[in-house]
Amino acid sequence: IVLRGGEKVHPEHIEDLIRELDEVAEVMVIGDDCKNIYALINKIDEEIDDKLISKKISEVCSDLAIFQKPKGILALPPFNPDDGTLTPTLKIRRKNIWERSGNEINAFLKAHKEI
Repeated sequence: IVLRGGEKVHPEHIEDLIRELDEVAEVMVIGDDCKNIYALINKIDEEIDDKLISKKISEVCSDLAIFQKPKGILALPPFNPDDGTLTPTLKIRRKNIWERSGNEINAFLKAHKEI
């Protein structure tokens, strides 16, 4: 991911940190050509408050550089192999997630003044 300021972010490390949280089933970090990065998450339980997850993400990412810390989260419907958002080995398929949830993601980015 290359941010608008030229910083390069490797999403895998950030995604691994966030995926360790008990509240998060799956995560995809986005931010190409944005000022900041954001986390698209699948919650373990839909009842979990987004503010709690945001707080926990801030805690697990506290040692990262400022530009590597997600500035917001967007909870999406679960990623799974059946709809193509995960591979059979449970790796995320970024392109397929964008195809499935692009309108939601773009609205989220627009609300954060990224597009």
